[in-house]
Amino acid sequence: MDKRTLLTENFLKKVIQGKRVGDFYPFIQGGDTEMEQYIFHLVGEIGGLKGLLYEADFDHYGSGFASYVSVFLWKKEEEEVLANGEVSMKGLWLYISRLAPVVIMGKGEMTRHGSSGSSDFLASHTVCEWPSETWSKQIWAIKKIVEAYHYVILTKADVDQYLDFQIDIPTILSEPPYKVFDAHFYWED
Repeated sequence: MDKRTLLTENFLKKVIQGKRVGDFYPFIQGGDTEMEQYIFHLVGEIGGLKGLLYEADFDHYGSGFASYVSVFLWKKEEEEVLANGEVSMKGLWLYISRLAPVVIMGKGEMTRHGSSGSSDFLASHTVCEWPSETWSKQIWAIKKIVEAYHYVILTKADVDQYLDFQIDIPTILSEPPYKVFDAHFYWED
C-alpha cells in the first residue's frame, strides 16, 4: 500500500473510527481472529531473530481497546540489574497496527522486579530513534520481516505531523491537537 494513502484524511478517519483498512488479507475479508493470527505470526518471526528477547501485548494492555499490538525487544546481554534488584532493559518498541498495514519502531525501556514491572510508551518524537548503534543488524532484519508481511514502516516525519482536520480520538495516550501518530496508534481504556 502506498505510504501517502496511509496518511490521508479519509484513511485516518476510518482508522480512528476503528475500521480495518488495507489492500490485502486479513485487512480485506478477515475478521479480528484472522488479524490477530496474522500479527501473531509476524511477531513470532521477529521474536525468532537470534540474540533478541521479546514481550508482546496482544491483550490491549489488559483493558479497553488498543489499535495496535506493542512488542518490546531487548538483548539479554544488555540487561542491567539495579541496586534494588530490578532488571532494566533498554530496547526497541515495535507497534503493529491492528487496523492498517503500518508499523512504527523506536527506543524504549522496561523494568522488572519479580512478577511486576513497568515500561515507557513509544511516542511520536522517539520513532526511529534506536537503543544504540549495536542494533543496526537487528533493525535491518526486523524491517525485512515487517516488509515481507506487507506492512509500511512509518518514520518520525510521517507520524509527527499534526492532523489538518478536527476529530476526537478515543485515546488516553495524548490530548489534542492530535498527530498522525495518535490516529494510527491509540488506546481507549
